[in-house]
Formats: sequence, structure tokens, C-alpha cells
Amino acid sequence: MKTRSNFPLTLTQRQEVAILNNLQIDSQRLLAATNGFLQKLNFKTKEEINSVGFIYPVGFTTHSGQNELEGMRTLRQGTIELIKLPNDKIEIKSSTNLKHLAIVASGIGLIFCLVGFYISEVDRTIEHIALSLILTVSILVIGKNYIKNKIISILNEIVQSAAKSI
Repeated sequence: MKTRSNFPLTLTQRQEVAILNNLQIDSQRLLAATNGFLQKLNFKTKEEINSVGFIYPVGFTTHSGQNELEGMRTLRQGTIELIKLPNDKIEIKSSTNLKHLAIVASGIGLIFCLVGFYISEVDRTIEHIALSLILTVSILVIGKNYIKNKIISILNEIVQSAAKSI
């Protein structure tokens, strides 16, 4: 499994799968498995020729507190694409949007900084700014690793599900 990341906006991961029957049949099987598994995880999917786009819509309609948890979800949007390789393999390429993670991390860091300004009796502006930046970067790194591991498990599940349908 290859992983390449451009931190500011997207996380791109790749996995290769050997072609068992022929490209068309295996591609259809993988796309169907991708679509089904993502819908099982409550993502809305949009299937195109060789890719599936997914998005997790957040509805703010209930008063159960679930809205706040769904609003904090960082894995919301991306694309899974199938690419034929010359060595009788199919590459599954996942591109995941990380802007929601950046927004959540920045918001938490800003709140931490502002609360520190108002609670602190001593003027420690530089310390509050430094701690909020450290907190923001920590959330970004931990969140990126969480999303990376979640996508790896989704790709593995897609490959296993497609293999079962043979």
C-alpha cells in the first residue's frame, strides 16, 4: 500500500489489486463493493465511470445531541478511483478532503487560546498562543492519522468484499 499526502487539502492513498478475471468484470465488482460499503457507512455516493465520490451529509434536525457529534466528523468527503496498471493490476486510489479536519482543529485551538486569555490573571499572551498552536498541530496530526487508518480499513474491506463476490 502506497500513501502520499498533501497535508493542506487532501490525503491520497493507493492500493493495488491483481486482476482475476478481466478488467471490466473486476472493475464493476470493485465499484459495486465500494458503493455498497460506503453506503453502509452512511455516506452518500455518486458513481462515475471508474470512480465513486462520497460525502457524509450532516443534517441538523434533531435535538438529541447527535447533531453536534456529526458536525465534528472529519472524514466527510472524498473519491475512490480505479486505475488500470500495465502489470495486470488495478490500483485503487483514494483522495480524501481534509478541510473539515483543519476547520475543527483551528476552531478548538482558537477556543483554547481565547479561554486562556480570559481565565488567566497574569498576562501570558505568548504562552497561550504557543499552546493553542501546539494543540492545533497535535489535533491535525492525530486526525490525519485517524483518517488515514480509517481509509486503509475501508479500502481493505472493499477488496475483501469484491473478492467474496467472485
